[in-house]
Amino acid sequence: VKNPYAMIVNPTETKLYVTSRTENNLMIYDLLESKYDGVVELGNKPLDLLVSEDGQVIYVLEAGEDKISYIDANTHELLGSIDLMSGGFPSSMVLLPNKKMVLVTNAESDKITLVDLENKKVVTTIPIGITSKTLVIGPTLTEQLKQAQIQQNQKPLPKVEE
Repeated sequence: VKNPYAMIVNPTETKLYVTSRTENNLMIYDLLESKYDGVVELGNKPLDLLVSEDGQVIYVLEAGEDKISYIDANTHELLGSIDLMSGGFPSSMVLLPNKKMVLVTNAESDKITLVDLENKKVVTTIPIGITSKTLVIGPTLTEQLKQAQIQQNQKPLPKVEE
């Protein structure tokens, strides 16, 4: 893999997925067979990765495209994408404890984006006042999201199961 950026293991398939930021692809390796298993061509600057809880879908954050692409873990077929419309350079994703939503950081704006993975859509964008490249979810996520919404006088956020 040329210029690997992120990697994740799919626990149900024993596959290793690696993004290449410069080759604009996702490389797939079979860990049981110790061999290359395929490549998925992606858009500009694929960075972060997540795998669905059931191991069937791979989510790839494409920073240069401002979107999350989702890929079938079995066929390696690109199934679609979620446009983030963040106005910047999304840099990392954190799966929420409910395993249905993800928060996306943005290295070039002062916002994070809440994305519903089940319905494949952006729920809201939350101004946080600083640019961010990484995010750690703590036990009071719901309260933090409520406070951000109150401070910005935004419409109510959906309930986030923790």
